Amino acid sequence: MAYFSKTKKIICRNSYGYKLEFGYSFPFYLNSYSGIHSYDGNVATIKSAFGVGVSYIGTSVNQRNINLVIAFKDGADLITRKQQLYNIFPLKDHGTLFYYEGDIERKINYYVENVNLVRKANFVYATINLLCPSPYFMDSEETIATLQNWDKLFKFPLEIPDGTGIEFGRKNSMTAIEIENNSHIPYGLTITFTANGEVINPSLKNTKTNEIMRLNYTLELGEQIVVTTYNNEKSITHIDSNGVETNITNALVFGTKFLQAPNGVNKYVTNADSGLSNLDCSISYYNYYEAV
Repeated sequence: MAYFSKTKKIICRNSYGYKLEFGYSFPFYLNSYSGIHSYDGNVATIKSAFGVGVSYIGTSVNQRNINLVIAFKDGADLITRKQQLYNIFPLKDHGTLFYYEGDIERKINYYVENVNLVRKANFVYATINLLCPSPYFMDSEETIATLQNWDKLFKFPLEIPDGTGIEFGRKNSMTAIEIENNSHIPYGLTITFTANGEVINPSLKNTKTNEIMRLNYTLELGEQIVVTTYNNEKSITHIDSNGVETNITNALVFGTKFLQAPNGVNKYVTNADSGLSNLDCSISYYNYYEAV
């Protein structure tokens, strides 16, 4: 059961973009919740016939179940309040729960299990059960690290000094993107390759682990490849200069990997069979947390 704090609030947003806020004021009062400040797993062991004790094999992390109890007044707005809840939490839908307390901002993705309403005195209490297949909380916003071969200097408002002209870009000396993971949970990444000209077979290497992700694909000016490496959400998408998206997951070269960010300082270096100077790369990620 959660402890009381006036600064605390929870916002749920479903897959359609509709959202509701639950806090310590009406119309939707956060009466109680559970499943946010805890975590659990299953430890697997094996016992030999003549051994002492058991041997540790590993630990699996269980899914997260979040329970919200929301109170609202039984009055003229009852039908409207009930329908708002039903619209935010339809069955077979998924969404994102945002948790705020002081400077803490976290989020987690969920699926709706059930919603039950009970009248008590002059209030209606809604019990909302959510299941989170991935049990980890994330930062509410992504962190973005960028490696660009060219610094873009052209911007508005534009003033061109008389007799001197203006630089539209300047080649920089950046060679790697560094991401520090202070937890033991490997981060999934969103890796975006952007072509400023022809690029043949772009790749990315984590020099900490010596793992490489190489793509068998040629990019033309203005095209992008977006690679996602989150657990159970791995994909590779090509975006042409008109914004048309195509799934090209089979472009991953056999024997190379969907790179993630394990514990420690990870250094990522881009490469290509041809056109490396035309290649920009950005990596976005969320910090993970076992609980709030």
